[in-house]
Amino acid sequence: MRGALLLGDNLETRGLMDSSKCTFCSLRETANHLFLTCNYAKTIWSLAPIAHRASLTNATSFTTELQASKKLSNLPTTGVTNGSLRFTETETLSKAIADAREWTEAQTGSTNQMTVPIPRLLRQDQHQLHQGSKTEEWVSSPLVAEGLAVREALYQAREHGFNSLILKLDAQILIRAINGRDSIKGLFEILQDVQSLTCYLSDFSFSHVPRSNNTAADLLANRALSDLYSA
Repeated sequence: MRGALLLGDNLETRGLMDSSKCTFCSLRETANHLFLTCNYAKTIWSLAPIAHRASLTNATSFTTELQASKKLSNLPTTGVTNGSLRFTETETLSKAIADAREWTEAQTGSTNQMTVPIPRLLRQDQHQLHQGSKTEEWVSSPLVAEGLAVREALYQAREHGFNSLILKLDAQILIRAINGRDSIKGLFEILQDVQSLTCYLSDFSFSHVPRSNNTAADLLANRALSDLYSA
């Protein structure tokens, strides 16, 4: 609905693709086409265990139908099909049902929270100065975990006496929030702590770096995650 999906027409408009063709039928790939009017999508909707699904199979506006779908009723169904990366219509539907079931089961507890490792890696130029990790319980989302990692890095920087810091993240949403351009529910107290910790620094900045260009931190995070769940 916000136009953020990397669909053919979106990529073509940004100059990232020469063609906006749908991979299933070669027509122009828009949100309406991908989710509603492509024969691939129509077949999925026709098989879906949804009461009164005719509105979906005949729909033309993705935004309108996404909002209207909240009122549709699901019918009982079973079975999960395993397949290749390129799924048939029935495999796609089976996987969607399995994901929906997993999501529903995850919401049945009193909380929807997790335990995560918080990695930290401090370097000067290309020289590693310090690394480590800690475990945080009752973390409500991956974005909150990213915020906790930033806060922990600032704690460590203060303890090691650094007064100049460049913090590079692959989470652009968090960077915008830290720089004061966005507010994120659930991060208010963490962002306050981050702002307070930066007062100890004479010079600091927060910038984006692709994960592929920050492999040392990524490997540390993966190792911390592996250690947490293998313990």
